[in-house]
Amino acid sequence: MSLLRNLFDARSSRTEFLEGLAKQLSYSFEKADDERLMGYLKGFSLFRRGSSKKIYNMTSYTDEDLNEKYFFDYKYTIRTNNSSKTYRQSVFFLNSKNLYIPAHKLRPEHFGHKIQEKLFGLLDIDFVGFPIFSKNYLLKGDDEELIRDSYSDDILQYFSENTGWSVEGVNYFLIMYFSGKLVKQSHYHLFIRECETIGNFFIRSSEKFKTDLDL
Repeated sequence: MSLLRNLFDARSSRTEFLEGLAKQLSYSFEKADDERLMGYLKGFSLFRRGSSKKIYNMTSYTDEDLNEKYFFDYKYTIRTNNSSKTYRQSVFFLNSKNLYIPAHKLRPEHFGHKIQEKLFGLLDIDFVGFPIFSKNYLLKGDDEELIRDSYSDDILQYFSENTGWSVEGVNYFLIMYFSGKLVKQSHYHLFIRECETIGNFFIRSSEKFKTDLDL
């Protein structure tokens, strides 16, 4: 019983901390999402996995340029035979008409991916001018040229210096997370600021991208 109580206490403490941080930043906070976000998110691979899906501890705000920004914990469960495992991670979601992003996925690259590249021709979009990025990340999507154009030098430099991120984007939507990891309370303010920085990089890249395409 004590272990269970400690588990609930820890989660309650996290909720209270994040609610307090949201108030400090003058952002909105909801302990549980009302499913409205799932309509936007269900197309991303992260949100197609497993069952018992739940968004909770959600901090959000809309900035002066009408960019909607959401920071939340997300969990889902994978069931196989008689066992199950629940995964939890902190997620950033940017919903913005200022974005124009081709469908793509970015995730940490592992040794197995490199073998698949050699044996099966696994697509990995690399950038000659950013070898560290190309070494640490697997970037893929159907339209390589558009994806290359949407990844500005600022974005490539950031991810060259910061590993472990997963990113999915399409049209007006962008999500970012560390797969299977909840951001610690002590690092959550930094997580918010880093996500805002990267989101702004993608918005600026989209502005140039749309100008070049005359959209």
